Amino acid sequence: MITGQVLHGFFDVTLWFLIGGLIVLVVVLLAGPYRWAVATRARGRRHLDLFRIGGAVIAALALLIFSVSRVSLLIIAVLLALNEFGLLRLRQTQPAAQPPPAPNARP
Repeated sequence: MITGQVLHGFFDVTLWFLIGGLIVLVVVLLAGPYRWAVATRARGRRHLDLFRIGGAVIAALALLIFSVSRVSLLIIAVLLALNEFGLLRLRQTQPAAQPPPAPNARP
C-alpha cells in the first residue's frame, strides 16, 4: 500500500515514456523505405483534407474533454498548428505531374 503510493509518480512517468516511445516507433516505421510505408504515405497524401478535418475535430474534442486552462489551450493550439504544418509539407512533396514529351524536332 505504501509502496504503491510512493511509486505512483514513477508509474505515471513510465506510462508516458512508453506512450511516447510507441509514437516515435510508429513515426519512424512510417517514414522508412519499406514498401508498405511508401504505399501508406501515398494513400495518405490523397486524403490530406480528411486529415485536416480530423485534426480540427480532435482539437475540438480535446477542448471539450480536458479542463481548459491557458497551458492546455496553448498545447492544443501548438499541436493543431504542427498538424497543419505537417500536412502542408506533405502537400508540397507530392510528385508533380510529368509534362508530356516534346515532339521530335527535325533539323
